[in-house]
Amino acid sequence: MRDARTVYNGRWGRERRVVRRASMVLCTHNREDSRRSGSRKISSCPHRTCAMAVVCVLCVSVRSWAGITDLFVPGQRVLWIGAHPDDENAAGGLLVRARDRAGTLYLASFTRGENPPQTWGGLRRGSEIAQAREALLSEAAGILLANDWSVGPFVNGPHTLAELDAMPPDAPFEGWPPDASSADVLAKWAGEGDPVGFVVGLLRTWRPHVVVTLDGYCGVSGHPEHRAVGRTVEAAIPLAADPDQYPALGEPWSVSFLVLTGRISDDLTACGLCKCEGDPPPEPIEHVLALDTSATHGGTYYYTACLVQANYANTMQELGLTPQEREAACASNESMLQQSYQQGNTQDPITEPYRLRVVATPVPAGRGGGWLWASAMIVVLFWLFGYRSGAPRRLA
Repeated sequence: MRDARTVYNGRWGRERRVVRRASMVLCTHNREDSRRSGSRKISSCPHRTCAMAVVCVLCVSVRSWAGITDLFVPGQRVLWIGAHPDDENAAGGLLVRARDRAGTLYLASFTRGENPPQTWGGLRRGSEIAQAREALLSEAAGILLANDWSVGPFVNGPHTLAELDAMPPDAPFEGWPPDASSADVLAKWAGEGDPVGFVVGLLRTWRPHVVVTLDGYCGVSGHPEHRAVGRTVEAAIPLAADPDQYPALGEPWSVSFLVLTGRISDDLTACGLCKCEGDPPPEPIEHVLALDTSATHGGTYYYTACLVQANYANTMQELGLTPQEREAACASNESMLQQSYQQGNTQDPITEPYRLRVVATPVPAGRGGGWLWASAMIVVLFWLFGYRSGAPRRLA
């Protein structure tokens, strides 16, 4: 209830103030017209109700996308785009919420994670690890109840797939140099495909209303491929809406919202954001509660996200935990976080930090957004041209 009141007073409170101000403006215009025409001063504003109706209609439309949690309504399609299988853990609770509230969730990864720092199970970097991590992405999609998933043609790390496959089993890890930039990554990926075209194809195939991805500033951990993905997604979204761009990839599609991760790892914070690139996104951080209950998955959003993360860790770190043991561990963590939340703690992972960017004016599914805006514009035009242009009626 505490959070509900905060949202109501903060968000709807602003909208109520807008209604009052707009109605006062319209009433002022009406009284000025009456005085100029010699009519009696009107003590009550005949257009006050009209003004309030207009602004209320606008506010209802704005309300449907006033915050990140408001984006996920039935009929909306949500797409996660990451650099590697397991990157979806950076937005785990939000993706569970998206599937639960909106009903349609897609996952995509640029690479299959062919070049991880640590290997497991005797697998070699390259094709063997790639197959194993792709299988883990499929399992993650199953836990999240995602509708579909996809991987791109790009290879993780500075080496090609052929180079990785040719390395001996005991070859040391060779990753990107510490000063590698997103431009370095994209230059290498350009030899393996078209990064922007890959995203445009995803957008036009799955036609998501909301895209969730890694930010191009720090990318959570400072990994250059994370930053490269964030910047590529931002570049691809307007191109996907342009019919003159990539015509072979399908009909244009306009994304309404882009949600960027706001997490910054402890290591990155400790080094003074040493692996971040450029300026931070201008949008403010919004903290989204992960302890709401999912009617689709059971348990909280955090609990399902924890199961995804535990499945990756169990395989890649060779923990040897049974499904029941992983479920028990996540349930225990969930209980501790709920107790902490009741005591007033809202730190990550109780809440998850994101930035919301409005890309295009949305027509919210199931909210009647189109007719609301149309009705509002009709009323406004009537007032401007119908009422204002006519001769004022003199009161008897």
